[in-house]
Amino acid sequence: MKKNFLAKKYIRKTEDTIGTSGNRGFGYDDLINFSIGDPDLVTDARIMDLAFNETKEKGYTKYTDSQGFLDLREEICSFYKDEFDFNINTSEVMVTTGGCVSMFLALEAILDDGDEVIIPAPFFMVYPDQVKLASGVPVFLDCFEE
Repeated sequence: MKKNFLAKKYIRKTEDTIGTSGNRGFGYDDLINFSIGDPDLVTDARIMDLAFNETKEKGYTKYTDSQGFLDLREEICSFYKDEFDFNINTSEVMVTTGGCVSMFLALEAILDDGDEVIIPAPFFMVYPDQVKLASGVPVFLDCFEE
């Protein structure tokens, strides 16, 4: 007997376009793939070496604080002070694993059931699902070049 243990809100009834769209461009020499935002180059060795050494020397191998590493949040606060003369406290900064995670957390924090969210089109394909998962209602706004 098969039992689906996923909550109904997470069961996809449509094709996972974000997972498959990246493969559709293979074979076209003149195509620039903007589907998922993953660069088509290898990270510079200097960056990888620095990250590796920081991990070895500072022990960045454990779970972080739920808001992210304190020293990174302090650097973010310093950046906003230096660049914009804007004072923020480390308790007001959260570091996430990526933009999609931070967008979802923001939507979860501000949306009540049924709140409408305007999504300018064209849009990144995950936006409507993020809004729905946070109990919002996506409202699409077609945008044109002119």
